[in-house]
Amino acid sequence: MKPTSIVFLVIAALLIVGGMITCSVAKDIALTDNYTLFHETEDGSTYIRYDFTAANINKIELLITDAEINIISGAEESFIEFINFREGLYTLSTSGKVISMDEIPDLKSIFSLQSGFSFSGMRYILRSGTLGLGEKKVNIHLTADAALKILSVEADSCVLKAENISQPFDIQITAEESAVIDAAELRTASALNIRAANADLKMQRCNFNNIELNASSAEISADHLYWEHLLMDIDSGNVQISSATALSADSMSVTGSGSFTLGSTEMDMPHRAEAAESFLNTVTASIGWADLRLDMPEEPIID
Repeated sequence: MKPTSIVFLVIAALLIVGGMITCSVAKDIALTDNYTLFHETEDGSTYIRYDFTAANINKIELLITDAEINIISGAEESFIEFINFREGLYTLSTSGKVISMDEIPDLKSIFSLQSGFSFSGMRYILRSGTLGLGEKKVNIHLTADAALKILSVEADSCVLKAENISQPFDIQITAEESAVIDAAELRTASALNIRAANADLKMQRCNFNNIELNASSAEISADHLYWEHLLMDIDSGNVQISSATALSADSMSVTGSGSFTLGSTEMDMPHRAEAAESFLNTVTASIGWADLRLDMPEEPIID
């Protein structure tokens, strides 16, 4: 290596060390002077709010590592809360009628000049101490007339919670590790699409037009579930669904080496219905070694 190159490397190293020392000293001075370097709530969690009441937003895109996502209806204003995400290591932007939150840091996101949150100083990158700050959450508050049509989530793992939601929007979740859904009275009359290595779904009185689940392992417990088309592709697990409407074996096609029970009848496998697509409340499932049980009421109970 040329002497000039060595000199530049030494200078670069000294600048990095000097910058880190400067940030550390500045932090101590700020603490001494009772100056807040980072936005914090009263409980010590970082908190960012993004209001989109007047923006007519129809799609929310979340690209995150892991977080709990809460959908909350009945709000007077439509807004998103981002809690305990590290400042300076994500971007939040709008383009047209789409809100995008990208937690994956790269040079583009750090030095972005687009609208939203971008690089705000090296103190966010070099922040030490309790880096996680606590459980990360995304709270989506929706007014009764919110224009949202699609909620798209890409994550390593995520938990989605929703209750008493009637807005018609699609929910799309892709998780490399695990996706957990805990929902009650989620009546979007739209689509639920989940792709995950491990899926854990608990649903009560939920209503969808289309449900698509693709998972290596799935644990599903659904009570009073309504659907028009249900598509499953799983390798193992346990699926127990109580339908809100009457079901017919003629509307179902189920393949795999696991077990399939419809009501009190254990069906022969594979079960293939020739005219399944002509029915409503269809089921097309490849269940691998999973156990699938579908129950139904004597009379429809969906309202």
